[in-house]
Amino acid sequence: MPRRLLSRLAATFLLAAALGPAALADTAPDLGALKGKAAAGDTAARVELVQALLASVPRTPRADVPSPALFAAQCWWTGLDQSAAIEARTLSEATLAEIEAEFAARETELRLVPSDKSWQKATDEQRWGDGASDRFGTRNRNIRESLPATAAILLQFAQNRKHDEALSRAEALDWARPETHALIAQLHILAGNLPQAEEAAQRTLQLYRGHYSGHSVLAQIEFRRLKGSYVCDTALAWERLVQADMHNDESTLLVTNLIELYQLERDPMRLKALRDRLDNRIRYHELAASWGERMTGISPYRPYLSEAQLAQFRTMRDQADVELAKLKPADKP
Repeated sequence: MPRRLLSRLAATFLLAAALGPAALADTAPDLGALKGKAAAGDTAARVELVQALLASVPRTPRADVPSPALFAAQCWWTGLDQSAAIEARTLSEATLAEIEAEFAARETELRLVPSDKSWQKATDEQRWGDGASDRFGTRNRNIRESLPATAAILLQFAQNRKHDEALSRAEALDWARPETHALIAQLHILAGNLPQAEEAAQRTLQLYRGHYSGHSVLAQIEFRRLKGSYVCDTALAWERLVQADMHNDESTLLVTNLIELYQLERDPMRLKALRDRLDNRIRYHELAASWGERMTGISPYRPYLSEAQLAQFRTMRDQADVELAKLKPADKP
């Protein structure tokens, strides 16, 4: 994708923030009060908040509609020092067991992309049907690579900014392929047509649940919809990007989105997650280079970072390490 267009796509996170908080945030006064107390360090309130959020999650989930409350609950729970809470008697062993059991029972709902684990593939197929498998060879590849016809449309749009013309050409592509809907979703979100972008992104994921662009577009929309006063309000958007990035870890397709979202909502846990995603890329590249030197032509790893990207990622990882080292022990993830 042209760099200027990529920058504009990434900037939609900034647009979403400027449009103001939507509303998962604090519609119920008691929930808002619990969030305030939890954020201020009240452990008992944090535990009660997690329980309240879990209680609000639908008992019969839809495969294509993840629960923001479930991901928010996971976010608040992950930030709790459970040992200290038990020692301070603000969390009982029984309550700990109940909450952990609830998250374990909802493990499948917390997974937004297909699994590489053989024992989970049957569950994925039951949830998502044909969308559980990469039938079109799109994993780790941008839409220009897997469906070259999109490249000319993106290039022309980057040059003339004629949205309707680009959309008409995109809609003429093969609707059986996820890239077609991914391109339509990207064009709609660049134009600010969020409902149409969401619909096209959902169609993308119906064809392949691991497609990077479908998750990227939905995360941008979810961020706008869920943004409130606390980082955990947008946990679904963040977790979607992290999981999609891990699923497409032989590429840098979602790194820009992760960086943009972190810059909008800085948080130690997110900084650590972003640092780990950057480190994953660097280690993969180093491993690929090592295999290439020792066993040319048969390496299972393919380096995909340019020297400039590698240097940039190392700098960003090192900066993240510096920031994490500055944190007080109680604030470290």
